[in-house]
Amino acid sequence: MGTVRLEWTGHKDPDGEPPYGVRTGPPGPWDAKEPPDARLERHLEPGQSPEEYGKARSTGYRSFDLWADPDREEPLARVRTVRTDRYEARYEVRDADDELLALVVRRPRMRGGNVRTRWDVEQTGRPAAVGYRGAVPAWLLWWLTCPLYVVWAVFLVAAAVLGDGGADVPRPPRRITWRLHRRKVLEARTSGPGEYALRPRADWWDERVLMATAALVSSWGGGLGHSWDEPR
Repeated sequence: MGTVRLEWTGHKDPDGEPPYGVRTGPPGPWDAKEPPDARLERHLEPGQSPEEYGKARSTGYRSFDLWADPDREEPLARVRTVRTDRYEARYEVRDADDELLALVVRRPRMRGGNVRTRWDVEQTGRPAAVGYRGAVPAWLLWWLTCPLYVVWAVFLVAAAVLGDGGADVPRPPRRITWRLHRRKVLEARTSGPGEYALRPRADWWDERVLMATAALVSSWGGGLGHSWDEPR
């Protein structure tokens, strides 16, 4: 099974083809002219405005659909929020026939005994794979060098004001490695500007679950530089 990659498709019309797509295949560069394997679209409930969705998502709410075609006629999967509070957010991944594919749970850092943000992905018929955002050594290095990053951020702001910007502000560790019985089964990392990728380390993953997980994690600022489902 190949890498699952979430990326910007270049489409900006909200009434046209969804602007984000998902590709599956071997690691490495892909032809940007090739259509994605799935299209990703934020789902608004009847009567719900983008602004209302934006307010709800600040509490952990997420809702989106995966389509196999740009005309939104062939659904692949959908993600809906089951519950969200200060300790966790629970999401269901269901297929086109409303069968449960997976349960994904996010537990924020410094809550409920978690020092790092925790993501559980429980695919139907499998135990939950557990992943933490950032390795412990990476977080230690981040906190030790954080004062330098503050100075660098101030420099970048000044450069942008003077019209000489372009560099990115250093960010906290974002890589996630999921394990099941101490064995690596899934890895998440940024793969370039505007992209987010999952690399399975086990052959039993359902690609629809991987697509949904990539979309969920990246919606929390997991590497795209912004959250793809935010109202614009």
